[in-house]
Amino acid sequence: TNGSISSPIVTLAVYNKADISNDVIDDGDGELSCELHRAVDENVLSLSSCTAIFDASHSKGSSNATVLVHYKDNVELNTTVLFRVWVPSSISVTTSDSILGLVHKAVHQSCYVYQRASLTAHANFSFGGEFSINADVTSLVTFVSSNSTVAQVENDTLQGMTSGNTFVYTRQFTDVIRSVSSGTDVIVSNVYTRMDSLHVLVFTSATFVDDPGWVSLYDRVNPEIQIFHDLSAEGDVAYVATYVTFGDNTYQDVSSEVNLSSTTNYIGILDSSSLYVKSGASSFCGLGIKASWSQCDATLVVGEGVVMVTMPDVSYVTASLSTTKIAKNNDAATYPPFSVSTSSIITVTLYFVDGTSTDFSQDSRTEYSIRDDGSDDTVFISGTNTVYVYEGANLTNGTTSVTIDVSFSNSYDANTTVELSIVEFDSLSISTEPFPSVTGYTGDITVLNVLGCSGDTYQRLSALATGTLSDGTSKTTTSMKPYVSWLSSQPSIADFGSPCSTECYGLIPSQSGVVSIEGTFQGQSTTMDIVITDIPANITSLEISNTIGTSGTFGGQVGAVEDMSIALGFDNGVFLDIGLADDSNSWIRPATFLGFSSGMPTVLNVSKNGRVTLLGNHYAAIGLDAYDACGSNLSDTIDVYANLEPETYDVDLGEEVGAPLGISTAGVAVDVDVRVQASNEYAMTAFQIELEFDESLIAVSSDDDCVIGNDWAYTFECTSNDPANKLLIVGSCGLSPTSLCGTTGLLTIATVTFQTLQSGKATLTGIVVKLKDESTTTTDLGMVAGSVSLIIQASRRKLLVPQPRRVPDSNPQVRQQASSYEGLGDVNSDGVCDIEDVQHIQYYVTGALDDDEVSSATLAQMDVNHDGEIDPLDYSYLVRVVAKKYRFFHDFNISQYPFTISSEIRDSSSDLVSASDISL
Repeated sequence: TNGSISSPIVTLAVYNKADISNDVIDDGDGELSCELHRAVDENVLSLSSCTAIFDASHSKGSSNATVLVHYKDNVELNTTVLFRVWVPSSISVTTSDSILGLVHKAVHQSCYVYQRASLTAHANFSFGGEFSINADVTSLVTFVSSNSTVAQVENDTLQGMTSGNTFVYTRQFTDVIRSVSSGTDVIVSNVYTRMDSLHVLVFTSATFVDDPGWVSLYDRVNPEIQIFHDLSAEGDVAYVATYVTFGDNTYQDVSSEVNLSSTTNYIGILDSSSLYVKSGASSFCGLGIKASWSQCDATLVVGEGVVMVTMPDVSYVTASLSTTKIAKNNDAATYPPFSVSTSSIITVTLYFVDGTSTDFSQDSRTEYSIRDDGSDDTVFISGTNTVYVYEGANLTNGTTSVTIDVSFSNSYDANTTVELSIVEFDSLSISTEPFPSVTGYTGDITVLNVLGCSGDTYQRLSALATGTLSDGTSKTTTSMKPYVSWLSSQPSIADFGSPCSTECYGLIPSQSGVVSIEGTFQGQSTTMDIVITDIPANITSLEISNTIGTSGTFGGQVGAVEDMSIALGFDNGVFLDIGLADDSNSWIRPATFLGFSSGMPTVLNVSKNGRVTLLGNHYAAIGLDAYDACGSNLSDTIDVYANLEPETYDVDLGEEVGAPLGISTAGVAVDVDVRVQASNEYAMTAFQIELEFDESLIAVSSDDDCVIGNDWAYTFECTSNDPANKLLIVGSCGLSPTSLCGTTGLLTIATVTFQTLQSGKATLTGIVVKLKDESTTTTDLGMVAGSVSLIIQASRRKLLVPQPRRVPDSNPQVRQQASSYEGLGDVNSDGVCDIEDVQHIQYYVTGALDDDEVSSATLAQMDVNHDGEIDPLDYSYLVRVVAKKYRFFHDFNISQYPFTISSEIRDSSSDLVSASDISL
């Protein structure tokens, strides 16, 4: 074949663990090398990288050509691949006819027709031993005629051209098999060979007669096929095979050379080797196709073939319409929102007894007949099966029903009918309703009054249109709105705002008077008169119709606003829901006839038009009032809690719903949540927060009454009663990257239990000493959302509540400058000893800070407990220093000797520590 055969060697890496699958090693990454094991194999194979190749340059076969595969030049990681290479030991050529006779003799030699023979090549393959296999290689070889003037080769056939002798063999491309190939002699004779007949065979499919099952190597099978002939539907296709038999007991396939023609109206010809069943075919069996074999306009032989068409009988027929309702072209009914079609397509389906069906909608045998009961004057059929309405059709009572019969004349004994309604646009009517719409309002509104004592603010109305078709179908309000245009007869008195085809804001009065409003739909118009009067419509009911905030609580940051909505009823039956937030009544100025007030304007301020602004926290619900400013004494009140929400980096205290702290009694415990609004993008990593309160009214009994919150899981300390009116909360997360802390958004970092001591108003506030995330560090920021009050009422019984001992604030400013204490604890050298220094040690211990990023002086500062190592003990020690758990003498000078030091030490519960537990 002058080609080559190759086989890539696929190499797998096999691991010594069962849960690791094998990997294919890429030959192109340079980690594999392949070589032939023996020099003698070079006559059998060659290698290109790790691909084995056999081509015309190789001279031998082999049963075990061996290739060695190495991985990374490792002698322990290698394998071998064996190839069995077969080469032909002999090639033989046979022909179906060794003497090609003259079939047709003509005046000119060019029109002589000789027989044609099929060529076959077989080769014996072996791999060097005695064992060999014979195989058909016809499709692989190239046949050659030694005398192409006598006979010419085309693929695997030999065509006689003129009398003479030729030798047919296979073309060879290598010396290794040229010596073992053989050919065959063929004679082309001018002796006439009789044509016995031209056979025409029609078939639709073929199948193997017997399934040979599994065939082992080197076994042979002789397959047999059976052909079938099944034409049972219009359009079915069959194949035609045509061959000539000769007097010398040979045959020749001439399927591609014959001319086919049909001898029945049921069969059509596609080409020289196929036919089809025509539309309208009936069952038929007989000679239905003729084939003629010609040369130079001379017909050599003619033959006929049997065709069998088995058409099933019709079971029933159905007919349907694409739409059951149509209208004249350009009638208003054909436009949105009705969108009635101007035509309807008839679909006809025939069902046969064999379960098949066929679409006969546009078949020439399908007959459509419009009944002559007047239907034929109303509609017509165009394009085979599409129904239209005559432009001049006169519809009875506006709607006409037409009937169309469907039949098949003499083709099929089946028929059916379809019925179609013809409609037209009948009428357009107007109705009105209050604007904005009022639930439950019935009837038309034809008079528009001034609203209360506003003086110049009139009511408005919405104009609505209803379109109706001749069959009673109607479209109203929303569906008609985009397609109806509105006009006012006196725009200076009242006019429509935005085009009502898109966003209608109602009829807008400007002064008293009478106007006629007109609605138009596709050339159809109708009108209604509307009276605008200065007579006021008085308020008969007033109710605050919305809630401010959620669950009775207006929560938000300082300056947050919400609008009150007021439901008003008027003595003319109209209801309006008025509020600044409602665009539908933005034309109404509430302040012209309504009044608003707040029970605590410094906390919840209400504007003259009902806009509520949140300014602060409050311990109780605040009353918000709305009333009729026209003198009817109608009013309504709602109670709302004011509860500020923290901005980013602010701290919030107490409850999120209701009052932050509210009202309590003396002698009880009150739990207060401490929340930090961290960034939503960056995780909070450290905080140092100081709460301040009136210790005469509320107190924290001990450090145990300050517990870590649900949203914080890292370093945490809380120090109470140092002094008694303050509480210090510190925390740090030393994870890196900081996103691992997972501390974004609103975080509850602590819950503090306060004891109420006596009646009064206890104010609780504080300072964000430091709050840090990856992006921002906040320092010395006063709390806004966390400034809250608790009202304490007197208890009926005198309760004994543990009183914390007030400790003088020996270190009132934790954030001392480093120079005042020689930099002790200032690990990050920012001049302050605080929670950020604790975090700096954490980063170093966890490896987030490398040694080359830290100076020797900083390393010395990190060893807080001076044990020679920097470890978790150091940041645990320092966090207690920052939280004021540990205290130290500093710059202590003695000017007189001897001296005495006295100390009084209390534990976290404020109890005195026994002298035996104290060491100095």
